[in-house]
Amino acid sequence: MKKLLVLCLMFALGATVSFAQDSGKVDGVFQFVDKNGKVIPNGSEWTAKDVSDDGFEKMIKSNLFVKNTSSEDAYIYVKMNVTYIDGGSVSICFPQNCMPPVSEVKGIDTTKGMMTANESKDLQTEWIIDETPENTKCVVTYELIRVECLGGVPPTYGEEFPGSKITVNYLYGGTTGIDATRQDKNVEVVGHYNANGQALQGDVKGLNIQKLSNGKTIKYMVR
Repeated sequence: MKKLLVLCLMFALGATVSFAQDSGKVDGVFQFVDKNGKVIPNGSEWTAKDVSDDGFEKMIKSNLFVKNTSSEDAYIYVKMNVTYIDGGSVSICFPQNCMPPVSEVKGIDTTKGMMTANESKDLQTEWIIDETPENTKCVVTYELIRVECLGGVPPTYGEEFPGSKITVNYLYGGTTGIDATRQDKNVEVVGHYNANGQALQGDVKGLNIQKLSNGKTIKYMVR
């Protein structure tokens, strides 16, 4: 009798653990990817610091994309949570509609929409700098949520499946170089060097030199 009770207890505990593991599983239908289509793993931290100017406002774009990795159309929305912001506001236009910019520590959900099979789409989210002082930052988490579409016009939705989640650190070091990139939206940095001509992986204190794909060179100081 005691053995039977022990076996029942072990089975109950095993069932509980199994259920907990299943309930915590991350849905993999939608994935964050970079501009080259490389998957950015769940839980990653992503740094964005390239300043651009569209003629109306200065911003730092995330340069993140979302891919539907399945062979079927699927529905999605994004949970965006601004956890730290020194100034300005964060905007997102995904999957179809733009949300009101967020200028404080706050979480919002985008509207829901469909992505076709194997489609990749720009997340279209950025930190709008406005008059934010230099050497400041903004931290935002983004989580992909797949949703069951039940049909109808307008559509109704059912079960939700939480997916990949990443943190983006937007870093603002200054506006040097904005004008050089404004006229060529496809320009890319092809080389990054210090004052001695040594190749760099990122900014260092002192003089930084960036060579662009359009043949131009940007020099700026990091204090």
